[in-house]
This record gives sequence, structure tokens and C-alpha cells, in this order.
Amino acid sequence: MNTVGKERRRFKRRVIIEDGVVGIFHFRDAKEELVTAKIMDLSEGGLQLAVKRVDSKGIAVGKHLVLTEIKGLADLESIADVELKIRWIVGPPSFDNIGVGCEIINISERVREQILQFVYSE
Repeated sequence: MNTVGKERRRFKRRVIIEDGVVGIFHFRDAKEELVTAKIMDLSEGGLQLAVKRVDSKGIAVGKHLVLTEIKGLADLESIADVELKIRWIVGPPSFDNIGVGCEIINISERVREQILQFVYSE
């Protein structure tokens, strides 16, 4: 079976092209340790982040983050307290940023509906 060029994602995603859309996160087990990252795309199943390499201490596959706030996009600013699991990390050492793929593992129905409305509004 040829899978070249076929979409493998379970959920429709929306690439975020607007400048300045960032998420504020903390590690599930360390609320005082905040991470700020640019949100690259979003779906009801997860999101992709761009994290400055110098700010990526503690970021590792399998770790849990909690999204506490989204800034820069009015449609998403009320989204908070979403638990995420880091599934993958990419980025050669020469890059200033790393890409971080996160799966949403705990979401309220209200937040899921907000994300769906955003994703399908493009």
C-alpha cells in the first residue's frame, strides 16, 4: 500500500500563521517552572510548538506539560488547563529552536469545542 502524500493525522489541524501566538506552559510536576513557546499548529488531538533551544531545559519525550494560557489570538485566549504529553522533538543542534509535538491527553468538552471551532473556521 502506497502511503506517500496521504494524510495520516486523525484530526484536522490548523496551521497558525499569525505572529505572536504563544502558549504558556508548566511541567505537570513543577508548576513554578514556566515554558513559553510559539504555537505552530493546533488540532483537537494535539499541537506543535517551537521552543527556543535555550528555554528547552526539561523538555523531553514522555514528559507532561499543562497549557495554562494562549496569548496573541482572541479565539483561543480562554483555553487553559489542558494537559499534554510530549510525543516527539525535532531540531538539529545548529537550529535556535526545536519543534515539539504534543498530544492532548486531558481536555474538557468546552475546550474541545473551542478548538474545533477555531480549526474549522479557516
